[in-house]
Amino acid sequence: MKEGVMVSDPVVETIDAEAVAIDPVALVRETRKLAEQNPDFVYTKIFDDEWDGYKCRYVEAGCGSCLVGQAAINAGVPLRVVASWDLLGDTGIEHVMSRYGFADHPATAWLIGVQVDQDGGATWAGAVHDADRNVGEVGA
Repeated sequence: MKEGVMVSDPVVETIDAEAVAIDPVALVRETRKLAEQNPDFVYTKIFDDEWDGYKCRYVEAGCGSCLVGQAAINAGVPLRVVASWDLLGDTGIEHVMSRYGFADHPATAWLIGVQVDQDGGATWAGAVHDADRNVGEVGA
């Protein structure tokens, strides 16, 4: 190995090392619980100077930021792992879940629906309702 050359991606190592920490159904249940507790909440994208615009983030200021980020932390995924999802090239939940081996899990399609609606300005309850209507009641 050449001196100073990294052979592996530390973000992927973190995700792979923590793969057992994700339970897709628990993630859906925590998402539902948060939406029930905060039905009218509308997520606000965060301004990111590096990205030169507004961006959705799983973690901001050391806390869960979006609905899925907060739900993941509540479901037992370590904060540092959830924060690492923001460092991936594509941060959509479909890419996160596929890295854990859940690309085809019904919860993934449901979480994608919730995330897309939330990022588009829907209330959390509205995002969950739309995902239930479009994908089915996963983890209910």
